[in-house]
Order: sequence, then structure tokens, then C-alpha cells
Amino acid sequence: MKSLATFLLALSALPAAAQTPDAGPDQVVLYPAVAQLAGSVPGRTPLEWWTADGNGATEDMVVKYLEGSGITAVGPMKTAGGQIYGWPGDLVDVNGTIYGTVILLRTLFTLDPATAIATPVGSPYPSQYSSVHSLAYDPLGGWIYGVDMGSKQLIRIDPATAAVTKIGNGTLSGYPLVKSLAFDEVTGMLYANDQATDSLLRISPTTGAVTFVTTMFPYPDGQIEELQFVDGQLYASNGRTTSGALTSGELERIDLLTGNDTLLPPELQEVSPHCLLIRSLPEPVSWSQLSGPGTASFSDAAQLDPTVSFSAPGQYELQLTVETGSGPVSDTVHVASAGGITFCAGDGSEQPCPCWKPGAAGAGCANSTGQGALLENTGGVGVAADDAVLFASQLPPNKLGLIYLGTAPYSPPPFTGEPILKTDGVRCVGGKTRRLPIGGTGALGTLTVNDVVAFSNGLIDPGETWYFQCWYRDSAFKPCSSGSNFSNGLAITFAP
Repeated sequence: MKSLATFLLALSALPAAAQTPDAGPDQVVLYPAVAQLAGSVPGRTPLEWWTADGNGATEDMVVKYLEGSGITAVGPMKTAGGQIYGWPGDLVDVNGTIYGTVILLRTLFTLDPATAIATPVGSPYPSQYSSVHSLAYDPLGGWIYGVDMGSKQLIRIDPATAAVTKIGNGTLSGYPLVKSLAFDEVTGMLYANDQATDSLLRISPTTGAVTFVTTMFPYPDGQIEELQFVDGQLYASNGRTTSGALTSGELERIDLLTGNDTLLPPELQEVSPHCLLIRSLPEPVSWSQLSGPGTASFSDAAQLDPTVSFSAPGQYELQLTVETGSGPVSDTVHVASAGGITFCAGDGSEQPCPCWKPGAAGAGCANSTGQGALLENTGGVGVAADDAVLFASQLPPNKLGLIYLGTAPYSPPPFTGEPILKTDGVRCVGGKTRRLPIGGTGALGTLTVNDVVAFSNGLIDPGETWYFQCWYRDSAFKPCSSGSNFSNGLAITFAP
């Protein structure tokens, strides 16, 4: 028999289960309405990031956000002797030790993130470096870099002694408000943002030479306070202002080619997000279109729950993909952008129902299920593709029914309280009519008709509006004892 230790060792060697996305339930929306997607990724890594400092009750504190748990504040930041470290410029992680810089004191310090106790490192920076707002750690060389905004100077700081080395000579002249800095391990270069010009800059850590990269997306009431690279991707703390004062902050992801950003909610209130320290990021997700008669446009394809609109009615297959450590994993969902407009509902909003028995919202008059039959087009409206799919639901099970079409809505005679045309429902379609194939509703109480254009025998042409309704058998005893009923009406305008 294997020992418990051997068993536990073997168990620990097993690969972690990959996060499996769930694209949410299939759904039907009435074209051109948008659909609200509801994706999820069980086991996805939560978003966690820290900033400093807070405002009001959290002044001089480290403010931490953890997805699923919310916001906590630790502090204020102070030495073991009680000296407050207000107005921090930035925080960086150096091999598990948190370092920071406090602007007014020109001091590098280490921070206990559990208590916010700060321990100064070495002596204060030389007096000419009185405005160090940003730090960046280079794990390749083991250095901390900073930018002194006053002298427009890139500096290198020894994390062991806080000794400062000047890099280049005022190479950031022309960029007066550089308050952010990040090191990219992929390229070995530093990146910074100038708030005055909204410029994203690339800086050589050996010479201080500056290269303009792109213009950042401008926010009238916001500014980039700090930057950080994670796995080759640039992130920023976006500080929001009210009357010129920082009042909140939000994490964002930045496209290095365009300068465009993607916000990563939530927005943290009552913070001045001078610092940025990302602790964990969710695995990236993305929505894409696999099939459909038109183009599916997502409000934000990188979010789990975006809205999606469609350029044409019909059936669409959409895919949600999560990038896991073992590769991409996907799930799909079908969304029918139904081409058609409901009319003549038997829900009490239009024509009264026989024996005063209205059905469910948008459906026909009540039937033996207690709801009323609902007729929808879950397909397209193309004549050449013949892709309309007429789908009737909420029908009594195991009954016969048919869908018919006509050239005009039918105006029933005035309601007298008796079943109209000997049915429990209201006839809605008239003019020149044609019946589509008869069928059974089955155990689920549904009826589907494909190939609508073909079954019309040449009646349906592009640009024409045709009117559809489902007639079906029902119990001879409910609700008005006629033995048959109608769904709502459905008007479809067909395209080429």
C-alpha cells in the first residue's frame, strides 16, 4: 500500500484543471435589438491590484482591490517610529519585497503590505531629485529606475542602499509631467507617459534617450498616474479628477501600437492612484463570431458580458475563448436575431380574446397550457438563402398545427364575447393566404417550419412584407371549449 506522503506527492504532481468557459444560454432577440451575453469562467484568477494613496478616511493608506472581496485599506503608511509617509510616488515589487518612494521626503523605503509599516532605505536622494513620482524595477539588472519630474532626469537607484546614478542628461526635457514609469522585460526598455502631451514614451535604461511611441487616448477628466508591465502587456492606473483634484482610479490595459485603452472595472472611489501594483490578473477572454448571415459586433469583446448587435437577422454562433496556462479553451452560444415584428398579441394589449382569456406577453390568447402560443422567426429574412425559421412554442403537446401566411393583417369582426370564427383565439392574417405544411407539436409543444420561401411556391419576393400566424388544435374543454386556437401574428419583410 502506498504511503499517505506518496499519495499526496502524486496528487500535487497532477496538472491543475484548466478554466473552462461557459458562453451562457442560447437566446432569441428581436432584430435589430442587441443581445446581452452572459459568459463566465469558473476558477478564473481574480483581478487584484493596489494603489496609494487614498483620500479622506483612507488618506496616506495602501488601498487594495480584490475581485470578489472588494476594497480594503491598510495604514496609514508610516515608520515604526510613527513618521507618516504621505504622498507616495509609486510602489514596485522587487523579488517579493515591496519598495516605494515618498516624494516630499526624497526617500526610498520598503513596505510591509500587511501593516503599511515603512522602513527607509539608505539616505534621502540628493536635493536636486525632489520630485521622484515614479519607479520601475528591472529584474534583468536588479536596478530600480525612477524619473525626477523637476529636473526631467532618469535616475537609477540601488535597492540596497538607495544610492542614485544619473542616466543621460535631462533627456526628458520637453515632457514636463512624467509621473509614471514601467520596465518591459521583453524589450529591456522603459516606458513612461507625459500627462502634459498625452505622449507614450520609450526610454533607454542605459542612455536615457527618449523615443516617442504614440499618443495616448485622452480623457477630459482623467490622467495616467502610473504604469506597469505584466507579461509584456502595459497597464496603467487612470486617475479621475474633479475640479482638478484626483478623486478615483481605474485599472486599464494599453495598446502599445495605438495608445488606445481598455478599462478594467471597477473604478475605485476616494483614491489618488499615484501608485500601481498589480498582484494578479484574470486570464484573458475574447468573444468572436463563428457563423451567421451578417456581422456580429461586440461592445467589448474582451469582457465576459458584452452586448452584441447584428447587421442582419438570422442564427449566429458566437464563441467565448479563455487563454489558460495550457492553451485556449472555448465554448459556444447560439443567438437568433429574429427577423420579424410581432402584432395582434393576445395578451390583452390589443384585440380582446374570446371568453376574456389573455395569454402571456407577446403571445396569442391563452390555451390549455395557460400561456398562449408564441410565434417567432429564429432565422433570417433572405429570399435567396431561404433562411427564415418559423418557430411556434408554448403550444399544447402532441397536437396538430400549421403556420399560414397572408398578404395583409386580418381585421376580425367586433368582439361579442363569443369565440371568433369558432376558435379560442383571434385570427390575425388575411388577404391572399397560403398554408405551410401541417405538423405535430410533439412532447415539447413546439412547431418549426423551414424552407418558408420554397413552401410559398413563388409567392414571397424580396422587399415584400408577409404576415404569419400559427393555428393549432387544443383541448375541447379549455379555455373556451372550441378545440382550436391561434398564436400571435408575425410580420416579416424579406430581403434578397
